[in-house]
Amino acid sequence: MHNTLKIQISHTVFAGGYVEHVFVAAAKSLFGVDTPDLNYTVKRNNDLQELTLTVDGQRKLKFALAYGFRNIQNIVPKIKQKRCPYDLVEIMACPSGKEIYCLQFL
Repeated sequence: MHNTLKIQISHTVFAGGYVEHVFVAAAKSLFGVDTPDLNYTVKRNNDLQELTLTVDGQRKLKFALAYGFRNIQNIVPKIKQKRCPYDLVEIMACPSGKEIYCLQFL
């Protein structure tokens, strides 16, 4: 049986995407966590960050923010080959995610 996650975005975001909104909604809907910690882990550079939900010592969700072409070139092939370690990846071409245009993979 699959869980269904419905998300309602109540405002427009011009810089950055929806990863935090999806993370909070998924944590509550799927795992009953009302206020998850939003602690980002910087990976290779500031434009590649992870957001992880851990419940009772087990990793339940792992999201990534990948900004800039360098990170896109590294992560998109992993997504295509189904070797991506993330449940959701937010990708933006502009470094630091400051542009309006974004592509989100679920």
